[in-house]
Amino acid sequence: MPVFFAHYVASQAAWQKLPLNLKGLFTLKSLSMLVCWCILFMVRSCDWTGGGNDLLAWSLAVRPDSGVERPKGVAENRFSQTRNATDMKFEQVTGSTIGQLWTTVEPPIELATSLEEAAQALATALYTQFAESTILTRIYVTVPFAALPPMTRAFVEGLPGAAAALTGTTPVLSLAGTQGQKVEWNDRRKSKQHRAIPLISAEFVDGTPMIARLLRELGVPLDWIDSHDARRLVTSIGSTAGLFYVEDAVRAVDDRGRKVIPAVNFVFANDVKSVFGTGGAYAGGQTLVVVVFFCREVVTRATAEMFLPLVDLFRDKTASLVGPAKVFAPPATRK
Repeated sequence: MPVFFAHYVASQAAWQKLPLNLKGLFTLKSLSMLVCWCILFMVRSCDWTGGGNDLLAWSLAVRPDSGVERPKGVAENRFSQTRNATDMKFEQVTGSTIGQLWTTVEPPIELATSLEEAAQALATALYTQFAESTILTRIYVTVPFAALPPMTRAFVEGLPGAAAALTGTTPVLSLAGTQGQKVEWNDRRKSKQHRAIPLISAEFVDGTPMIARLLRELGVPLDWIDSHDARRLVTSIGSTAGLFYVEDAVRAVDDRGRKVIPAVNFVFANDVKSVFGTGGAYAGGQTLVVVVFFCREVVTRATAEMFLPLVDLFRDKTASLVGPAKVFAPPATRK
């Protein structure tokens, strides 16, 4: 600011020395120069790390063509995480890309002693590779309520309407791996709202639009939740991965007019454009694994389908880790 005013004062001194007949000629130019100086000062003062009052970043973040009103109190997201030189956008994905990524992540998955450890390795690898396009990557597995860690059981019991309906065999879609642009998104135990979703009954799940659509699109019949019939699940979903796909996270609604992605504040605050996932059932028929991506750009269905082989590869490599004592790492070994 002092430098700006020094230049301004010097220009005013020079102005006073001009003959009267020249002042009119330069009035418009002087005003233009003053405006330019102001703009230059503001641009140079912008905080490009995403903090402070970054006027330019704010103006670029405005989406006047969205046609959707931003919820009150929700600020625009400014992504500032440092990206690696190997980062890619989803639009650049090919079959070769997925193969190379799996080659990188396969060794730590092979060394994992729990499904949680393996899932975290995959979530971290996916987010790191596609940080240009991804806001958050999460991996869920279904676990019987009785086999959940104590803190997760307490979380599930505290959900509205859940405690009275839960049994030891109730399948719970449990967060096993998570990686995203915020530090608190990189530890499943720090998840405040989506650490676990109990699949209490077909009716209960149908009341949760995103989970209901996810299961349907993966080929999971909702009546499996009531019957717990492993043969029913394996027969319906088959041995290959299915795709969950929401092109427009803001506007997408189900056949009852409900938002498919109901976490509106999360969607707006983080500028989520598309959401997609892929998942499948392990051979035993009682455990599902689902990988979900929350994206900062619109992703086409064709691009999302490129990720289908990942779940098959992950499922085959971690089949030995599916069991009550192997899904979650023992407390002493958790990081």
